[in-house]
Amino acid sequence: MYGQAAIFDYTGNEPDWNLSWNFGEGASQNIVEDQGYISIVYNTPGTKNVVLTVQNASGCTAYKTVTVNVLPKLQTPQVYCTNSTDSSVEMAWSSVSGANGYVITYNGNSQVVYGNSFLISDLSFGQSVTFQVYAVGQGGFECSNSDVAATVCTITACPSEQATFTAVPAQFCKGGAAVALSGQPAGGYFQIDGNTVTMLDPATLNAGNHVLQYFYADPATLCSYVSAPQTFTITQPAPIALTASDLQICPGEEVTITAADESNIVWTGPNIISQNGSTLVAAPEANTTYTATTTDFNGCTKEAQITIIINESALPTADFSLSDYAICSGEIVEFINDSQNDESSTWEVIYPSGQVSTFSDNAPSVAFEEAGVYDVKLTVQGCGNTSDEIVLENIISVTASPNFEIDAPQSVCPNESFVLQLEGTQGNAIWQGDGLSTTIGLEVNAALSAPETYIVTVSGENNCSKTDSVAVDVYAVTPLTLSNDTTICTGDTIQVFAAGAVSFAWSPATAVSDATSPNPSVFAADSSFTLTVAAADENGCAKTGSIFFTINDDLCLCDDGDCNTTDIYNPQTGACEHSPIVLPSCDDNDPTTVDAYNPENCECEHTVTTKLFIPNAITPNGDNSNDVWFIEGLAAYPEVSVTIYNRWGQLLYEAAPYGNNWTGEYENEPLPDGTYYYILKLTRGGESQTGTITIIR
Repeated sequence: MYGQAAIFDYTGNEPDWNLSWNFGEGASQNIVEDQGYISIVYNTPGTKNVVLTVQNASGCTAYKTVTVNVLPKLQTPQVYCTNSTDSSVEMAWSSVSGANGYVITYNGNSQVVYGNSFLISDLSFGQSVTFQVYAVGQGGFECSNSDVAATVCTITACPSEQATFTAVPAQFCKGGAAVALSGQPAGGYFQIDGNTVTMLDPATLNAGNHVLQYFYADPATLCSYVSAPQTFTITQPAPIALTASDLQICPGEEVTITAADESNIVWTGPNIISQNGSTLVAAPEANTTYTATTTDFNGCTKEAQITIIINESALPTADFSLSDYAICSGEIVEFINDSQNDESSTWEVIYPSGQVSTFSDNAPSVAFEEAGVYDVKLTVQGCGNTSDEIVLENIISVTASPNFEIDAPQSVCPNESFVLQLEGTQGNAIWQGDGLSTTIGLEVNAALSAPETYIVTVSGENNCSKTDSVAVDVYAVTPLTLSNDTTICTGDTIQVFAAGAVSFAWSPATAVSDATSPNPSVFAADSSFTLTVAAADENGCAKTGSIFFTINDDLCLCDDGDCNTTDIYNPQTGACEHSPIVLPSCDDNDPTTVDAYNPENCECEHTVTTKLFIPNAITPNGDNSNDVWFIEGLAAYPEVSVTIYNRWGQLLYEAAPYGNNWTGEYENEPLPDGTYYYILKLTRGGESQTGTITIIR
């Protein structure tokens, strides 16, 4: 019981242990510690959690928790003498809430009584009786018993009378209206739970059961009377739990308020948009308190309030800055949102032409191509329907970067001068690359021996520049091949050749039969001379060469009339020397002809032949070698037809006439490696030739 000491045993501790106690709420400071025991007095009843924390010298910690139930001490009953006769007296006392009975003592006798009165008989008129009573606490714990109440009653003949009162309702709502009390005979007083009251006020009573009694003492006879007790209940309605979607909102924003576990709520407050029993939607214009009222199943009215704050400081403020304010066309500006309290933003860029571009990013990156000045507008949305905007006019200045095109050849001849030229600009140009005659200018000359990429940067107004590049390739040039220098006789005619070009110009032109021919005849002069040729390949790349002719008439004496020998006069021996010539290659790359050297006239002869050469394999792998089934000699047979089959007899290819163009495909798909079969007819209705053709990839 509170007010009594609780003793805790903590024996077994070591000298180096550090003990820390937490006795819970209501513990007094009067702590007594003695040889492993500690006592504490609690000033309030209830459940107490006592925690002992022990830490040793190593820093290790242990905890121990003990629960102590501190019982309340019952109220002391008030005892009265009532209904006295000439031989008996009835003792009555007030009811004590929480009592499990009452112990009464009179004339040395004690007993337990469970009611609120006790009749003492067999008394004499005028005899006095000392009567004591106390309330018994919970669980038989003596510490919770009430204090003893005592009175002395004298046996007098009291009139047979009874104290009564007008009954009150069996149930009241906590906080309800007070009720006046009326007892008979008048002039007595009321007690609730042993406490004298003038009225029944539910606001002053705790929720739960209470006992009401009326007490009356007759002033004439000094006889006391006690009414029968009435038990009534104070009901505490469950509170209304109100929650809001947000306790702080922006001006113009709506808020939703909900009453948990309620259905018949009456809402009061301004600017209500809708309500459906348990939910309210409102748009307060200022700080507002909303009230929810309802009646529970006991008929008790309850209410709750919630206040919504209008947060004026949360209004958005639009502001921004830019990464750059003066740029060149084609450059990017970073937009920086410096606004406060914004939830979303919209940017508008107003072009010099009046066109408007809109961006919803918080911090967009914008490229500007058109020269001129631009306005920028930023609109920000805050909470609710709040917004703000800022417009900065002529905030961005864009200078046009130079605009030009590079005029340059795709390919050039080695070491041949060419021109690099810029079109469409008057700015200052600086070039980078090999072979330049100069690095500054809108037009420069260059010559290359290897491919090169030229880079040019043109600077204009406000240091705005543009850089571009162009690649120039160099043609691969094969060397010019000429006849060797030679010795001839005066008046002789000799044929020379030049290869590795497509156009020729021999000089002097009077010394040759055709000054533009690759293999003209040369007319020998009466003295040694040089024959030059200026040639150009298919790309126009120039080549030059020369042949030196030595005139030696002595050589003419050695001519044996055989064109198959080279006749040379040897001045050292004074004799003629005749060496076989190097026979020329007569292959004209025409498969329909037979090419042969005729020693009679020392010339190549090309005879058309009808002999066929039919390949028995092709390798169509795309390397331009043996990719096509090419039959030599077909040109002599314009009516030739070809059919090709697989080993199951399926027709895979047919052509009439056959144009030497089959690449081993069927329906435009490559055939797998393997052996296939052909039928070849040289003439219409003629005999067939058959064989196999193997595909190897």
